[in-house]
Amino acid sequence: MTRAKLEHAWSLGSRLQGPYVEKGLQYLLQLHDHIQISDRELQIKVEHDDRSDTPKTTPLMWNYEMRSEDPSPLTKIYLHVHGENDLKIATGVAHFMEEIGMVDTDSSLSPSTQKRRKTRKDRGLHVEPVF
Repeated sequence: MTRAKLEHAWSLGSRLQGPYVEKGLQYLLQLHDHIQISDRELQIKVEHDDRSDTPKTTPLMWNYEMRSEDPSPLTKIYLHVHGENDLKIATGVAHFMEEIGMVDTDSSLSPSTQKRRKTRKDRGLHVEPVF
C-alpha cells in the first residue's frame, strides 16, 4: 500500500474534489502515518493458494458508495495491516483519534485496561490501545 495509491483511490484519480475530499484525504494520510505501515507493496505468503496467477502483494481494498442526496461517491478505504504488530497498529490508531479529537481514551477504556495503563504510566510507559 503506497501513499500515491491511497491518494488516487480516495480522490477517484483526482476526479473527486472539494473540502470534504481534501479533509478526508488529510485524515487518511495522517492515520497512515500514525500506524506506520511502510509506503511500499508488501509481499504476502499464501500457503493455501498455489496458483501462479495469484497476486503475492497485499491488496488495497476500497469501494465507492453512491448516495441519492449526493452526486459524488463516498470513498471507503480498508487499510490492510496483515503481518503488522497489533500493539503498534492499536497505538497508532489511538494516537490518531486523540490527535484529531475524536475520542477520550480515558472514558473508552475498560476499568482493567485503565488500571494497566495507570501502572504503565507509573513506569514511564504510555500505551493507549483502542479496539
